[in-house]
Amino acid sequence: METLNIIFVALGGAVSALAVVAFLGQKLVSFWFGRELESYKGKVAKENNEALEKLKADLHVQIRAEERSVDLQLTMDRYRGPLVHSAYDLQSRIFNLVCQNVISLYFVNERGDGSEKEYFIKNTMYVIAQYFAWTEIIRKEIQFIEFHESTVSEQLSALQDEIYSIWQSTEYTDSLSI
Repeated sequence: METLNIIFVALGGAVSALAVVAFLGQKLVSFWFGRELESYKGKVAKENNEALEKLKADLHVQIRAEERSVDLQLTMDRYRGPLVHSAYDLQSRIFNLVCQNVISLYFVNERGDGSEKEYFIKNTMYVIAQYFAWTEIIRKEIQFIEFHESTVSEQLSALQDEIYSIWQSTEYTDSLSI
């Protein structure tokens, strides 16, 4: 029995030693995993913060673009009517000059008492000035009109350049080259 008692005491000491080693091993593994977990949490938090800041910046750019688009639309809505009206008046005056031969009526045939001739000259200057005033107001307000399609913006710019060139020219052409 004493042998049995010695075996139990020896095994008990070994079991106790194994229990201590297992406990310390578990604590060591927990500590290591805890450190790794905290490192991973820090890394994920940093990546999330960077992604959030990038998303905020992208959203800010998008909001500014949308605000610019709304401002552009409001400006165009504000000036579209007066510009279209002035362009129609100018087109009508040019049509009368070219196709209705108004110049012969007032300046060659000398019809009327002279006040019509004076009115025609002053009103023609007014219609021309009105058109260019509205185009200049819009140009200053908008600076560069940006349409969704770049080809439309390029065509508008080319058309405006062509109109200005025609008005500065002393030669007659049948139509715009655009």
